[in-house]
Amino acid sequence: MRSVLLVVGLVTLLFGISAAQGVPCPSTGPLATPCPQPTPRQPTDMQLIVEPVAKGLGPLRGGQALALIAYVASRVTLRTEVIFFVGGRLIDRELVNIVANCPPEGPLCRIGTQSVQVLWTAEPGPHQVTARLTTLGRTLSLNVLGPGLVEDLDFARAELLVRFKPEATAAQVQEIVQRLGTQVLQLFALTRIHHLRIIDGASVATKVAQFQREPLVEFAESNSYWYYQQRPNDPLFAYQWNLHNTGQRHPRADRFLIFGDTGQGTPGADIGALRAWAQITDSSSLVIALLDSGIFEHIDLKANLSLNGARDFARGDDSPDDLFGHGTFVASIIAAVGNNNEEIAGLAWRARLWPLKLSEELRFGWNVLLAALEHTIAQKRAGLAVRLINFSAGGSERSQSIQTALDLISQEGLLWVTAAGNYGRDLEREPFYPCSYPQEIILCVAASDHRDELAAWSSWGARTVDLAAPGEDILGLLIEKPDNFLRLPRTRALPDLSSGIAVASGTSYATAHVTGAAALLWALCPGKNAREIRQIILDSVEKRTGLAGRAASGGRLRWPERLAC
Repeated sequence: MRSVLLVVGLVTLLFGISAAQGVPCPSTGPLATPCPQPTPRQPTDMQLIVEPVAKGLGPLRGGQALALIAYVASRVTLRTEVIFFVGGRLIDRELVNIVANCPPEGPLCRIGTQSVQVLWTAEPGPHQVTARLTTLGRTLSLNVLGPGLVEDLDFARAELLVRFKPEATAAQVQEIVQRLGTQVLQLFALTRIHHLRIIDGASVATKVAQFQREPLVEFAESNSYWYYQQRPNDPLFAYQWNLHNTGQRHPRADRFLIFGDTGQGTPGADIGALRAWAQITDSSSLVIALLDSGIFEHIDLKANLSLNGARDFARGDDSPDDLFGHGTFVASIIAAVGNNNEEIAGLAWRARLWPLKLSEELRFGWNVLLAALEHTIAQKRAGLAVRLINFSAGGSERSQSIQTALDLISQEGLLWVTAAGNYGRDLEREPFYPCSYPQEIILCVAASDHRDELAAWSSWGARTVDLAAPGEDILGLLIEKPDNFLRLPRTRALPDLSSGIAVASGTSYATAHVTGAAALLWALCPGKNAREIRQIILDSVEKRTGLAGRAASGGRLRWPERLAC
């Protein structure tokens, strides 16, 4: 998803507490303990973070739940509260209980840490968010957008997508386009959708309404944006809990975890990659279309790239290089070359990854996705052995144009694997597309964590979401200049392991696990069709109590115990 995540605001508060400002320790009661005397060399640090509980892609809207999070680190023993205010109004208060460990042999106390969090439902408009530790506090300015869609943020300025009815002649289409003050930018031949530019100065909403009133128009809509919501000898495989979980410690993606950057999983909470690799590691008999930000020719990916017919729809050329980083990270989960003594292992050690680049930033327009889908269909009809589409992206706005294209994708027998989104919401109530489209060839994936639970930020849906897969604290490959990618929440580089490796979280990466598994299954059982491969995946999930009622299968991706092709 979309996955990618949106941090609404961040401010770091650093301040020292002198002996005169320190919080006195209780001398009686259950919390009574000797207090180390604070010195200027024993500071208290604090981070205040405001982010959506429903981890969305795109702008923060009114009505969303916000998490107000304070991280406190101290070499001074603290027994106090963090109090949260929004616009001067008390929201909630949480206890901070940190005991500093001061060894007698040294002048400095060992740092103690704690995080506290409260929830607030956002209201449209500007807000001042304050976290106050006793008498000290700092304020963060936050602007919450109203519920309406915003030009240049949710949809493209002066553009729309229109599908005319089959009986409309070319002359009639031209007359309507000209009369309504627009011009044709592109005609998508397979779906018969026109990408139009408004030239008379009218708003997009006005123009959509005008076209919808025309008897020969089937539908009209804005050109909106969607967002991009691993036992080989590879040296970092030991950290890939998602592929083989022994309860090992592994890096965490949350760069705000000042109290520790490693986690420990639950043995067996993985997808069973070792069992899969005992049967097959090569999926190169079929092509995996990766609709994303491109793929960087990393040494651990290059051998698995299939560039014949690959396209860059952002620049309009045939070089889908990745300047953002999301596509490369996703690609490495699917098919980083395995058992080559380099970096990490992908699910498919040998593969044919076919990059179709949609953008060089976090978002892309529906017109670009339409072009990529029509290109995919055309290439398949020309003989390309494309079977799978990985689409680790999406949005809350429903597109009739994309749904029309997905009807053709279904007719071509392709399997579409997509993300449930990082909003942390129930998709039965608040749909997320393309996950919420009705086509049976869609596999919609939520994210699980290293304890086999639904990730706190992952969306879910009892009928809409099909299954979960590992999506938290996942290792992947970086492009050469990953600055923009590393600014995404829950994403950080791991220079202590390798300069080309990051750890990140998102339903984008859960989706990649399902795509990799589907590629291996289809290569092992080439006589199966898309619906049969989809059903094998759903029948093989490992049922988890926490996923009951959250995904239609009630389980997390797992390689089949028994497989009869």
